[in-house]
Amino acid sequence: MLGRVNHSWGAKIAEWLKNQKRGIFMPRLTTLYKEPASKFVAELMGDPKINMMEAQVLEIDKKVYVALSDNIKLELPEKKQKKLEKYIGKEVYFGIRPEKIKIINDKNNIGLFNAKIEKKIEKENRNYYYFVIQNKEIVMETSIDRKLEINKESNLIFDLEYCHIFDKKTEENITRNMDYIFYNE
Repeated sequence: MLGRVNHSWGAKIAEWLKNQKRGIFMPRLTTLYKEPASKFVAELMGDPKINMMEAQVLEIDKKVYVALSDNIKLELPEKKQKKLEKYIGKEVYFGIRPEKIKIINDKNNIGLFNAKIEKKIEKENRNYYYFVIQNKEIVMETSIDRKLEINKESNLIFDLEYCHIFDKKTEENITRNMDYIFYNE
């Protein structure tokens, strides 16, 4: 959920805020959560944390995709495609928040993939379902009334308007939406 920070970083954030000079642009927590400047900030904000995976940027039929595995290739929205043109063929980090993973029944939807739901945790009127991509546990957040069967394949989709792609070396957010930042602060 928005506004929660991993406890291990609380002291670091407090120290950083204490050392900031007045008058310096200080983004709201919602901006840090929705449009993080770096992989570090993305992983710092939220409980549960953002799902972060290694990926590769590909061009297929003049469109830009991010490949999470041999079976999962996701066509990115046009704005994100333009920002990633110089990254074609390169490795990046792909980040998606748990609430931006959806269950879908339309099998013709672009970006649809199947995943076996391995476990469920109920917490604060929310369900958290876990599945695996790249030998990495991924968490999806749903409303408490949404029920999925454990150990069964489900059709899932990432809401790619809200995904984040980070440079593998600098860990900067390549796909950051600067319009959101300037018009929402």
